[in-house]
Amino acid sequence: MLTESEYKKNLELYLKAHLFCCRNDIRVSSECVAYGSSLVRIVVQYAGKIIYSSRTYTQQKDIYSTGEDTLKRYEVCMYFYKFLSNSQNNN
Repeated sequence: MLTESEYKKNLELYLKAHLFCCRNDIRVSSECVAYGSSLVRIVVQYAGKIIYSSRTYTQQKDIYSTGEDTLKRYEVCMYFYKFLSNSQNNN
């Protein structure tokens, strides 16, 4: 999984990947697993499909840290950015 230090070091690239997903109608979000719980699962909406992560992640605890869910969402965005931008460039 993506580490907070790697995320912060490459923040501009991860934001570019997030923007790519937004522009290509790829939605990556967090969804609480239970009311009042700090555990969430990642939800990806793409090409008419909704995919839920089988693993749960913790949310950000304070404004000074990055939660596991945020890191995982950016990791998923980066996957789509690399995979789809490469396939678009090859066409």
